[in-house]
Amino acid sequence: MNINIKSFFYGLTFSLLLAVISQYLSLYFGALFFGLEKSPISPILVALLLGILLGNQFDIQTRSSSGLQFCMKQVLRFGIILMGIRLSLVEIINYGLKSLTVVVPCIIITIIVAKIISDRFGLNSRVSSLIAVGTSICGASAIVAYAPTISAKKNEVVFAVANITLFGTLDATWAKIL
Repeated sequence: MNINIKSFFYGLTFSLLLAVISQYLSLYFGALFFGLEKSPISPILVALLLGILLGNQFDIQTRSSSGLQFCMKQVLRFGIILMGIRLSLVEIINYGLKSLTVVVPCIIITIIVAKIISDRFGLNSRVSSLIAVGTSICGASAIVAYAPTISAKKNEVVFAVANITLFGTLDATWAKIL
């Protein structure tokens, strides 16, 4: 495996800085505009917007490709696994196996409904599957975890994550306003 150390370091540093800045901006704007303790603005949405803005202004991919690939493939997957383990174990311990009789049908119904709606809007099957999984399970992390299994393209993953994040943000904002 031929890894350029400089590219790896740049990508890792860029990803870390983007994550920290996105988290800070999410909290800052949530508190500033809404006066809330917990921001309704998702750090994922902020990271997407910053990534799009910076990616179009600077040639980040060429300079830091191996580090970005490492973060997308290894760090992100590891984080999703840790998040899933924490949620699964905690929920099962707190609520018991009875909760599965409610959770599993809800997930299945949500996937079916989201898939039907996505198909009605003319989205291709990979994008509609990504949106369905993101809607029913846990948002962006489910999309990123599921994308490799259906060979989704980067633009399809970004589109699905942006939609889930945007509608999640609007939902959270609307709920707090009411």
